[in-house]
Amino acid sequence: MARIKTVSAFLQLFSVFWVVFAILMTVVVVAKGLQASYFLLTDQVGVIPHAQVRFLGYEGNVLAAPTTETIAAMLALYYGGALVSQAFAILTAVRCERLCSNLAKGELFTERNCRHLRQIAIFSIAWSAVPMLLGQSFTTTPFFYAGLIWFISWVLDEARKLNEEQALVV
Repeated sequence: MARIKTVSAFLQLFSVFWVVFAILMTVVVVAKGLQASYFLLTDQVGVIPHAQVRFLGYEGNVLAAPTTETIAAMLALYYGGALVSQAFAILTAVRCERLCSNLAKGELFTERNCRHLRQIAIFSIAWSAVPMLLGQSFTTTPFFYAGLIWFISWVLDEARKLNEEQALVV
């Protein structure tokens, strides 16, 4: 039990750093979005960083002479999706921190821990699905891990229920 508490305390600290890092990344996403918006508002489309234009598909002769409105719409979609994705990353990190906090206190088989694990799985799916829905990336690996986390939460919940039933038997 002492090892579980020690490792959970370390993971709780790691989760706090993860939350702070996710918030900082959200600030970076907002700053880059504001920078691109400034370039659009001041008609300095040529000043938009090359990586952003490449993301939009305007590199080479794929689409000739993009309009300011088209670039603005694509950047809004890109940065809006990034913000939503970051929000789910923060929610996932907060749930991990709460789960590790409970484990560090010695609360192993509780309904609250099962709920935290299920929410981690749901937020992980949403965190991965947002970029996929926006056509930015596609991978099935996060869905596999989220399903695995969901399954573990189910097994943990069933074990908790069995333990409660066993406590009633004299």
